[in-house]
Amino acid sequence: MLKNKNGFTLIEILIVIGLSSIIISLIMSFFMVNIKNYENISVETELQFQSQYILNFMANKILQSSYIELIKDSTVSHMYHTGSQKITKIAFRYGDSSIECFIFEFRNNKIYYGNNYSTSTANIELGAYIKEIYVEPVPNSTVFKNTKAIKLKLILQKNNELLQVEQTIFMRN
Repeated sequence: MLKNKNGFTLIEILIVIGLSSIIISLIMSFFMVNIKNYENISVETELQFQSQYILNFMANKILQSSYIELIKDSTVSHMYHTGSQKITKIAFRYGDSSIECFIFEFRNNKIYYGNNYSTSTANIELGAYIKEIYVEPVPNSTVFKNTKAIKLKLILQKNNELLQVEQTIFMRN
């Protein structure tokens, strides 16, 4: 008479462990790929949101402006330059008084906004992840002092993701 066998043999246990490890590794790789994709999409979305918010805010202020009061990179003024210029500060005059300027300043990978004299410091944070900002008079052969439109180019970076956006904006006043 045969005895009742209880339990598993060593070969059965090894087969189950092998199959389980294959299934678990497939599930883990699936989750790792999805987490990486989520992180990339999250970074891209954040950069797109930041760029659109900054461009919309700046466009609204530039549309209300009459002319460029100040444009510079560190300490070098670009008022009499033509072509694309990398900048750290730009101020737009919107009224008759010298205190009526919209100021945009770029420092420490952030952009700041202010509303005062063109030489004042902008201190309201407008956005982050700014790598570089370029401004070009429209048409390109015009100096900044005489232009009535600019082409604004923002380059944003978060982690290893880069986003470049451009917009041409006309001053209406």
